[in-house]
Amino acid sequence: MRASFLGHGPLTARAGVVATAWAMACAPAALAGPPAAPAKPTPVAPAQPPTALAIDEAIALRQRGQYEQASQKLLAWMAEHPDDARARHELGTLYALNGQLRDAEEQFNQALVRQPGFRAARWNLAETLRADERCGDALPHYARLADDDPSDGPARKGQVLCNAILGRWEPALAACDVLIKRFPGTSLGNWASAQRARIAEMAAGGALTVGQMEAEGKQLFVEKRYADAAVWLAMAAATEPTADRHYRVAMAYLGAQDLMACQAALARAVAADPSHQPARMAMATVARALRTMGKGAVNVAFAAVAEVPERALARALLDGDLVVARQLALAALAGKGEAAPGAVGLLLAGEVELRDGRNTRALELFERAHQLRQGHDGARKAMADAAFQLGRFADARRLASLPAPPPHLPENADLPVFVRQRRAEFNHQLKMMLDPGVRPMAAIADLVAGDLPPPPHKVEPPAPEPPPPAKGKGKGGKAGKKK
Repeated sequence: MRASFLGHGPLTARAGVVATAWAMACAPAALAGPPAAPAKPTPVAPAQPPTALAIDEAIALRQRGQYEQASQKLLAWMAEHPDDARARHELGTLYALNGQLRDAEEQFNQALVRQPGFRAARWNLAETLRADERCGDALPHYARLADDDPSDGPARKGQVLCNAILGRWEPALAACDVLIKRFPGTSLGNWASAQRARIAEMAAGGALTVGQMEAEGKQLFVEKRYADAAVWLAMAAATEPTADRHYRVAMAYLGAQDLMACQAALARAVAADPSHQPARMAMATVARALRTMGKGAVNVAFAAVAEVPERALARALLDGDLVVARQLALAALAGKGEAAPGAVGLLLAGEVELRDGRNTRALELFERAHQLRQGHDGARKAMADAAFQLGRFADARRLASLPAPPPHLPENADLPVFVRQRRAEFNHQLKMMLDPGVRPMAAIADLVAGDLPPPPHKVEPPAPEPPPPAKGKGKGGKAGKKK
C-alpha cells in the first residue's frame, strides 16, 4: 500500500514522510498502515465483524471535504459501538487534519487500547506526537513499529529524526546504521548516510549553540533539504523558542510537505507572538491544504493567499469552510495600531464565531463593528442574530426593529424567520463584495469602501490598430513621387 503513495516503492520515501503517511491514512484502501512483517503461525482469532457501513460513509464524507458531517456520523456510530477501533482511528484522522493534535492523539490511543496490533493507528499516533514536538513520547511507537517489522524504513527514519531533535546522538547514529545496512543504494539508505555524517560531525564538536543549529538548518534549507533543515531548526526553537524560530521550522516542514508538523509549529509561533502576521496567514494556507489532503490528494499544491484577509474570509464563509475561515479571522483581527481591524474585519470575524456557535464572542465583535459605524444596518442585524442565539429575545426584537407579533402567533415566532432572511441577505452581500463587476449592495457598500481596497477589475487589452493601407507603386517608382 505504501508504494502507491511514496513513489516507486516502499523505500523511496520523500523527505516529507508525514504528508504521504497522512495521505495514506486518509485513503480508505490504505488503512492497514505500514506493511506487517511475516509472523509465526498463531491460533486463528475469531472473525472480525464486517466493516460498518457508517464508517465507510464517514470516510466518503471526509473525502468530499464534509468534515462536520463525517465527524457527526462517526460519533453517532461510536455511541452504539464504543469499542470499534477503526471508527476511533478515522475520527483521530479527522481531528489531525483539522489541526486538533491532542484530540487526535486521544483517539489513536483509544484505538490501540482496543486493538494493540492496529499498525495504522500506531503509525499515525507516532507522527502526531512528532508533529506536536513530543519526540520523547513518539519514540516508543516508532520502536514498536520497527521491532514488529524490521523492513519498515519510515519507522526507523522517525527514530533518527526524533533522536536528533532531542540531541540523542548515539541512538540517532545507531538508527542511521540500521537504515544504511538494510537499504543500501536506495534513497532512504543515501539519506541515512548523509544524515549520519552530519550528526557525527556535530556530535564530535561537543555542545552546540543555538547559532550553530540555526546556521546548519538554514544551509540545509537553501539546499532544499527541507526535512533535514527542520531537524536542526527545531533543535534551535526548542532550546530558545521565539515566534520567528517556530515560523522557520514551519516553513521547513512545509517544504517537506509535513503538514501536521507545519501547522503545529505555526500554532506555536502564534502562541509566542499573537501579532505574527506571516504565521497567521500561513495557517490559513496550511489549513486549506490539510483539507485538500483529507480528500485523498497526495501532491498538495500550495497557493499563498493573494487577496486581503477580509476578502479571503468572505470567500471562505461563502464556501462554508469554517476551518479556513477561522484562521483568516485570526489574521484579520491580528493587526495593531494603523493595521487594526476595521468594521469589515470585525463583522466577518463575528460571522465566523456566530456560525461556529460561539455566540457571546460573536456579539462582542458585532458590537465593536457597530461602534466603528454607528447605526449601520448590517452590524445591527448581526447583533440581533447573536442576541437571538443567546436567548435574549427582547434585545433581538429591539435590534431587528420588529413590531410586536399578532396575538394569534406564539411569542417570538417571527425571530427565526428574521434570522434566516438576515443570513441569506448577508451571503448575498458577500457575493456582491467578491464580484469585481457588480457594485456591492448599500448595506455593505460603505464598509467595503472604507476598509478594503477595491476588488480587482479585469482590464481588457487594447484592440490592435488596423495596419495602414498599402501604397501602390507607379511606373516611376513609389506612388506620389515625381521625377
